Amino acid sequence: MKGDANMSIRNIPTALPVDKDGFLRRQCPNCRREFKWLPTKSGTSDQPGLQYYCPYCGNPGNINNWPTKKQLRYRNQLANAKAIGPELERFTKDLKRLNRPGSPVRFEGKYKRPSKPLPPPEPDDMRKVEPRCHPDEPLKIYEDWNKPVFCLICGKSFSSD
Repeated sequence: MKGDANMSIRNIPTALPVDKDGFLRRQCPNCRREFKWLPTKSGTSDQPGLQYYCPYCGNPGNINNWPTKKQLRYRNQLANAKAIGPELERFTKDLKRLNRPGSPVRFEGKYKRPSKPLPPPEPDDMRKVEPRCHPDEPLKIYEDWNKPVFCLICGKSFSSD
């Protein structure tokens, strides 16, 4: 049910990289620790109120509140390159068209569209754990995490061993 590895910015599909096992990196909006979940096609923002639990702190968060800082930066750079950049370029050209011979007002402007950014790399790190309550929703957590882990779906704690 989790959101997939594709984000959409003004109808611009944005694929985020996953690790070799297909896990997508996420970050808790509460404790800011990173973990990974398996993305699926359903469970996106069209289901209001849907929430997940952080495997580390157990706090719930809306399905759309889990991107990492690098993923957000990539999304913003991509929006700049594909949506905002072309609009600013068009605006600059439109302003120049207003220039008339002999007019006391002259519009000048230069705008270079930013290049399309590369998605953040996704290392094959972290270890896989499976909650007994939802074994079909495995997670990847920090290698050295030795405290209980909380199920992403129901928030129940389980041993990380």
